[in-house]
Amino acid sequence: MATSEKEKPISSVSYDSTLEKVMNGLSKMGSLPIFSASVNRIRYMSSSDETEVMELANEIMKDASLASKLIRVTNSSQYNHGNTKISTISRAIVILGYETIKSITMALKVIDSFQHKNGSVDINGLLAKSFMSAGFVKDIAVKSSVKNPEECYLCALLHNLGEIIVATILTKEYDEMLLLVASEDMSWGEAQKKVLGATLNEIAHGCI
Repeated sequence: MATSEKEKPISSVSYDSTLEKVMNGLSKMGSLPIFSASVNRIRYMSSSDETEVMELANEIMKDASLASKLIRVTNSSQYNHGNTKISTISRAIVILGYETIKSITMALKVIDSFQHKNGSVDINGLLAKSFMSAGFVKDIAVKSSVKNPEECYLCALLHNLGEIIVATILTKEYDEMLLLVASEDMSWGEAQKKVLGATLNEIAHGCI
């Protein structure tokens, strides 16, 4: 009997099988740099009131690439509002504070994790969406006098991590989801469940 209610897409793919494919792909990539031991140490140290500035600076400087990019970002108009150039990590920490340094570090590692991994997917576009969302959320948090706006920034930054992971690791499946939305009048959430057997957020949580 015909029904006016739209039929829900049925997936023959399970969450477990999709997550296994993703984890295998991440393993070949060398896992996610944003969850590496060095980044976790930086996050831990920058969250502790007992950490000295030079302790944190020395930990960051163990990663020369990260330190160089961090200096460049802290001298951008978004963070450096004075006329004096920030030339050392310790100075950046003093001026910007631990929480901001932690946020910038996470953001840089997100970029390093996925940039140039797959030329057929607009990873830069996905990353741009993450940063725009994060900046918007942080502005709202600051205006609303939220106690820790930097944590809000990080949460927003990682909100679409699942989409970035799937677009990078499971490019064929990601393209299939886009096609379903474009050609079959299917919602983005329905396409995720049909192709992946789960939502992008569920995939992200499974990877962490």
